[in-house]
Amino acid sequence: TAVSAINAQFEQEQLVVVDNFLNPEILEELYQYCVESTIWHESEKSLFVGSYWDEGPSHPLMVSVAKEISRVFPFVRGLPLVHMWAYNFDSRKEKTHRSGINKHMDSAIVNINLWLTPDEANLDPKSGGLVVWLKNLFSEEHNPNNKVFPFHEVQDPHFGTAFLAGAEHLNVTISYKRNRVVIFNSAVWHATDEYNFKHG
Repeated sequence: TAVSAINAQFEQEQLVVVDNFLNPEILEELYQYCVESTIWHESEKSLFVGSYWDEGPSHPLMVSVAKEISRVFPFVRGLPLVHMWAYNFDSRKEKTHRSGINKHMDSAIVNINLWLTPDEANLDPKSGGLVVWLKNLFSEEHNPNNKVFPFHEVQDPHFGTAFLAGAEHLNVTISYKRNRVVIFNSAVWHATDEYNFKHG
């Protein structure tokens, strides 16, 4: 089945991409919620804003989708939903800052990213998605002594740059596509790919 294939790929590669992930009605409801919601606030510091579960996105469907993911996929079964958020990116062309979220890793076990914006808004279908570096800090190969790193240390961009030196070729770029979900091991660095969307 599709679920067993997805599970096998995640177990082997720690990264899986699934298209047409949500039922179309659920997808559109979540998209309209994000478009019409008052959870967003402007930021002068960057060209994106985030809204986090404890102070923003709280549509019941978001929780329902998370619960269903936990029920369906063995690699997240039994894991608690610790955090959930949404990001809204500015489509202005006069970019004075980096376009998206810089290279980082998350304090989690499994990271799930889902894209809602219609594909017609994306002016460059090969971009706008996610870049993932598959060199895993906590694998036996790269951390044979099971060294523990403070989270603030691994979040430091210099730490990531040093760790990934010589391994930049291990990155995978997943292009943007509406209703595409990217599921990966949270112990790998990832960043927003450059993007070019229509204004608004």
